[in-house]
This record gives sequence, C-alpha cells and structure tokens, in this order.
Amino acid sequence: MNLNTLLKSTICFLSFSGIFCANAVVADNAVVAGNAPDVFTGASTKSHFKENSLTGKSLQQVINSHDAAFVLSTVNPDNSPNAAVFIPAMASDSEIKFGLAENQSRKNIERTKRAVLTVYRYLPKESRENRHQGARLILELDEKQSVDKTTHKMLIMKIRQILPLG
Repeated sequence: MNLNTLLKSTICFLSFSGIFCANAVVADNAVVAGNAPDVFTGASTKSHFKENSLTGKSLQQVINSHDAAFVLSTVNPDNSPNAAVFIPAMASDSEIKFGLAENQSRKNIERTKRAVLTVYRYLPKESRENRHQGARLILELDEKQSVDKTTHKMLIMKIRQILPLG
C-alpha cells in the first residue's frame, strides 16, 4: 500500500469519565472525519483541545516519560477498527518505536503500513481549560528500520502528522 491508500481508523480519547472512540479516515497524511459528527458531543466538528496540544519537545518528553495514556489505532483486514493500549518511546525527533508481539495490531501495521497513536494526559490539578493535554499522531511504518535484529519485535514508525486531540 502507498501513501494514497486510505486507512479507516478509530481514534480513541480517554477522559476522566471513560474512553470515547470516533471513526476517522487517514488519507495522504490528512485526517478526514467520518460522514457524521459525534452524536454525543459534536467533537468531530470542533477542535476542543487545540490550545493544549502537545507538540515538539513537550510531546517527546511525555512519550518518553510514559506520563500519559497511549492508544494505537489500526484497521483489521475486514475494515473493522482495532485499538490497543501500549507504551511507546521516541526513536528520534520524528519517529516512534514500540515492541509488539505477533498480535493483531502488529499484523495490521505490517499490512497497511499505517496507524494512529493517541496520546492523552489528564492533569487534575490544572485549571479546567488546561487539564486535558495530548495529540494524535499519524504514523507510517519505516520498513528500512522496522525490525530490531536482536528481538525481531521492535517497530519504528515515522510521524507524518501531529493533530490536536479533538
């Protein structure tokens, strides 16, 4: 599959009251929301957390310190969504690395070469408008570096785009 391939994905958002998921499509390094807005909150039509988006060094620090919830979203062969909680690390300023066993998420990444990583951090002591921080990362498999020769389980994915939570 190449960059023009569409990837249907479920982008999950962890909040104080639970986990919420919304369908999205990734195409040519851009995210296009599903046909209908989120019927509960309208989150698909407005970016509520743009001001609190993690980017650059602050995003790298949160990822490497594991000071957040991380959800990896992929697409199963039948086009149903797949979401997995895991702990990534930064491989470089523009790459994420993580170890996955031979599970469905890994098979999906190897097949589609794409995934969406949601990073979410809740800071209860912050003011109401600053409590929710995070980002959605559109990832592409770096096939040249994708396997750690020692463990054969390490995947390295390029960060193609960083988006606000929603």
